[in-house]
Amino acid sequence: AKVTNGILSWETKTEGTDYTVDRVLGKVTFTTAPSKAVSGQEDNIDIQASKDRSDITSRILKCDICIKFGLNGQDNQLFVSGNPNFPNIDWYSKVNDPTYFGDLSYSTLGQDDSAIVSYSKLGTDLATHKDTKSGDIYIRRGSLDSNSNIIYTVNEVINGSGCICKYGSQNIGEPLFITNLGVQT
Repeated sequence: AKVTNGILSWETKTEGTDYTVDRVLGKVTFTTAPSKAVSGQEDNIDIQASKDRSDITSRILKCDICIKFGLNGQDNQLFVSGNPNFPNIDWYSKVNDPTYFGDLSYSTLGQDDSAIVSYSKLGTDLATHKDTKSGDIYIRRGSLDSNSNIIYTVNEVINGSGCICKYGSQNIGEPLFITNLGVQT
């Protein structure tokens, strides 16, 4: 901001001319120090920050399985998994916005050498099927925390024979999935 005759006005500065940026350290250095803040108008610098989120984005884009699921069994969030770099992690979208995945909207289920293979709905619960290395099925349910945010907690882990087909889970009256032993519920 620039103060002329006691009036604050904003001016745009150019990187490389008016300031430099060390993006690793998150540091901005001005060529000429900005004017002192005017009393009562404390903000005299406005910096728009940006962050390269391509690594975070690629975590979602490399997923190849998904299911619509949400609090109380609603179909208003998207759960995704299948990223080979994060085999035991899944991410869930914002309510009613399948394009937004928050920084903390993920679950780590079991050991990382046993991949999430598929999902099934069990009424208001979500069953997450792991591969044959563990065979586990994680049963999760959503609830509201003290700030009315949705949290998903594991209520039960069922040991099974393991799901072998990413696209072989379906609800036909009851959840079915494919194992080395055939179709199981």
